[in-house]
Amino acid sequence: MYFTGFQDELAHVGAEMEILQNRSLLISSRLEVRKTIDGKLAPLTEDLCVVPSLILTLLEEDIGERWVGALNALEYQASNLERDATKDIKAFNEVKEVIDKLMTKVRLILD
Repeated sequence: MYFTGFQDELAHVGAEMEILQNRSLLISSRLEVRKTIDGKLAPLTEDLCVVPSLILTLLEEDIGERWVGALNALEYQASNLERDATKDIKAFNEVKEVIDKLMTKVRLILD
């Protein structure tokens, strides 16, 4: 009787281990999919984000080394955005509009 109970418990533990192994495989698979998606989206999201400190530097600081660095970063981002403009993504147009307005302000400052 003790042996039968032990076998039942062992079978139960084995079944739970199988369930956990299947969950582990599913989680691992999902992680790989997320890594793949993240690898493709990371450059895109970087191009779509205009860092607030960059904007503040260009609009509020005097022209200097830091200001020129911010301008270079903005021009780099604008060129990346132009390169990716063929993609049909609504956010590109929104970010391009922000960058264009910022570049207009910068031109006014430089004149």
